[in-house]
Amino acid sequence: MSQIGNIHTINLGKVLLSQRQHRAVRAINMIREYTVRHMGATNVKIDEKLAHQVWARGVRRPPRKVTVEFIQDKDVVLVVPYELQPDIPEAPPAKADVGTAALTEPRDDDGAEKAAAPPEEVQPAAGEEDSARAAASPEEVQPSSDEASKK
Repeated sequence: MSQIGNIHTINLGKVLLSQRQHRAVRAINMIREYTVRHMGATNVKIDEKLAHQVWARGVRRPPRKVTVEFIQDKDVVLVVPYELQPDIPEAPPAKADVGTAALTEPRDDDGAEKAAAPPEEVQPAAGEEDSARAAASPEEVQPSSDEASKK
């Protein structure tokens, strides 16, 4: 059982000249015609994965190009999609350990962290002192030094 592999990129751009509802079927036929022309075999088998790749976006939008591998075994040519690397599950990329403090701390242009300034207390102006005490509940209100001296 001898096997010879060939890798080809088939341009399927002329599929767009066909009617919309016939484009994926035409793409499969174009792959078959290309295989017969370049491999010289009359018996062509198209792999199920390649058919799924052509039909993945529906009948109206097949891919513009397909990279395939021809595997010839006696008088039969098998057309399979070409994969650069075997299907090896990749490990998810490791994320850096970032604390929430690093996300909330402001930074300089140099990237160094700025020291957070303590919040400043707002002192009411001289005229606003009475209105602030009037808004507070009577239990919280303490007499000012002027009122204490009058009593």
